[in-house]
Amino acid sequence: MSTLIVFIVVLCVERYGSQLTCNELTEFDAMKDDYEINWHMKRLRSIMSPSEEELRMRSVTVKNRRRAYLDRLVCGGHYFSEDAMREREPYLHHEYVGKFQDQSSRGMARPGERWSETLMRRCEEAELVAKIRGEQQRMGVPERDWVGNERFQEEEEEEEEEEEEEEEEVDEERGGGSNEQPVEVLLFKLSIMCLFVFSSVLTSISVISL
Repeated sequence: MSTLIVFIVVLCVERYGSQLTCNELTEFDAMKDDYEINWHMKRLRSIMSPSEEELRMRSVTVKNRRRAYLDRLVCGGHYFSEDAMREREPYLHHEYVGKFQDQSSRGMARPGERWSETLMRRCEEAELVAKIRGEQQRMGVPERDWVGNERFQEEEEEEEEEEEEEEEEVDEERGGGSNEQPVEVLLFKLSIMCLFVFSSVLTSISVISL
C-alpha cells in the first residue's frame, strides 16, 4: 500500500509539479526521504527560485547546447555552405561575396550534372536574382549596379575607353601640330631672308666697285 502511495505521489509531482506553488510544494516534505520525490522537489524548487549558482549553470548548459548544435551544423557541411547561405540571404551574399564572383559561371552545367538538373538550377538562380534585384531597388541601388547588368557595365567601360582613346588622339594631334607653322609665315620669313641676302650682295658689289 505504501509503495502504491509513493508511486502516485511521484507521478503527481512529475506531471503537475510545475503547476504548484512553493507553499504547495512544502506539503510533500513529509515524503522527501523517498529518492524520486526528493529529486522532483529539488528540480521544481530550482526552477521556481533558482540560486546564483543554478542560474550560472543554466546559462552554461544553454551555451553548451548551442555550441553542440553549431558543431553539428558545421560538420553536416550543408547549412554553412555557400549555396545554402546564398539561398537564405541572397542580397547579403551578393553584397559581401557574390558581386566579386563571375556571375556567368552560375548558369553553366556542372560536371556530372544532368540537363534537367541544370535547368532546375537555372530556374532557382533566376528566382534568387529577382530577389536580389528587388532588394537592390528597395535600397535605392543605381540601376547600373544591379545584379545581372554586367554586360551593361562592360559596354559602358568600353565606351569610356573609346572616348579616352579618342581624346588622347586629339591631344596628340594638337600637340604635334603646335610646332608646325602656317605656310604664310614660312613664306614671309623666306622673303625676309632673300631680301637680306640680296642687300648683302648689293653692298658687297658697291664696295668692290669703289
